[in-house]
Amino acid sequence: MLTLRNTPTQEARSRFEFLLPAGDDQLYLGIDRMCDLLGKIGVAAPMPFVLKKSKLVSTDKRADYLRGELREKTGRIFVSSSPSRVVTTESTFVHGEPDVWSGLTFRLRIEYPSLPWPDQEDLLVKAGDILGALTGFVTPSVATEQLLAHSSLGIWNQPLATETLKDVSRGLREAMMRAGVSLPLIHRMYLGGVLTHRAQPETLGWLNYWSTECSAYLGFPQVRRDADLLEHSYRTPGGAWLVKLTADPLDVFRDDHVRLLASTYARFPKLGIRHASWQTPPPSDLVPDSAEHASVAPVVTLVVVESPNPGAVAAALHHLLKVQAPSAKRADVTAGARGWSVIVTDPMDLLAETGSTGKPLIGELCRQLQVIGCMLCVRGPVDAVLIESDTEGCCYLSGNIVSEENGTRSFHGTPIDEPLLRFHVMPFKVDLLDIDDYTQLLRAIQEEFLAASPTSRAP
Repeated sequence: MLTLRNTPTQEARSRFEFLLPAGDDQLYLGIDRMCDLLGKIGVAAPMPFVLKKSKLVSTDKRADYLRGELREKTGRIFVSSSPSRVVTTESTFVHGEPDVWSGLTFRLRIEYPSLPWPDQEDLLVKAGDILGALTGFVTPSVATEQLLAHSSLGIWNQPLATETLKDVSRGLREAMMRAGVSLPLIHRMYLGGVLTHRAQPETLGWLNYWSTECSAYLGFPQVRRDADLLEHSYRTPGGAWLVKLTADPLDVFRDDHVRLLASTYARFPKLGIRHASWQTPPPSDLVPDSAEHASVAPVVTLVVVESPNPGAVAAALHHLLKVQAPSAKRADVTAGARGWSVIVTDPMDLLAETGSTGKPLIGELCRQLQVIGCMLCVRGPVDAVLIESDTEGCCYLSGNIVSEENGTRSFHGTPIDEPLLRFHVMPFKVDLLDIDDYTQLLRAIQEEFLAASPTSRAP
């Protein structure tokens, strides 16, 4: 790994971030041409230095290096204009690695000496077109620091970290208060944020590169709804859109800039990896009587098993709970659509608790009935966990709920197998890439499996 020194010279540096298609055999060619571009326009000297076995070495076969590294298991690449491991104002380097969470994209970062903003805009367009990027962005460093600190408040629960982040983001949060708006908490990919679609922008920057696929995914542009954005945006030679949020560089201390940030996130629900409900409450430490402004994410749990006989399901559930969860307050079974039964319990997540076998109770129920089943717990637009069980009671967990007890990805003590919610057992036909958020997914599942019918109660 390269050593980055926290020196004042780093304040004069700039950074682009791009998301490229994963699994593209020609990816190395685009990155190689982009490195040539940096030299041709004078951003950097030729970039012959590459990272091999923790050492920067010179090569005249950069394209071969890129192709070879991208085929490796780690898939990481590093190209530099300098043999030095110390980053200075003159350093230019390109660093890329696969998105290990979703597997949908390859994340590429370009750091270079600071340029005038018009030149950076031109470079973003040229680099994005050469790379065939899905998305890309650049934001002034002060705005980046404020926005990252604000969004990190939704990730870190430690009191010391929270107070520090509040101090760092105070200027932004005060502007939010004056403007009367809230910004979503964006879960950046390097902190575990998971894309739901490869064309989804990770976040909203000041200058944004949106490919034709990204623009179609977001629903941009619409002339009437996007008049403010179109005023400063244009098509690139490669057919993408350069979306400039404001005429002047983004200043998150300005009320009008913060208001435009909030309205753009509201306009595009699929924009940004949302850590929590997109409409976050006002900063509690800046508002008197903050309890009045508290916001609790909704918790909705849906449990279905493939059985046309709710009476048989209720009987098996009664026997299971009597032995494994005698403190259960309620367990109702309803006939659903097309041979499915729907289970409602109190507590709602009761069947996620582990039984004597060490597995979730829904797995034991499915094993006894020799049916498949699932439980979907939705705590907000981007917080959900799915438990599926096969007929043998083997359970598979996917989703992004983090345990409040130990900070791990687990649900009622059972580790979550995959951070991106996926259906492996259930015959659910809805494409998750078409789902904006998990509350929408919940409604889709309800339409698929629920039907109005009598209820059987486990005695």
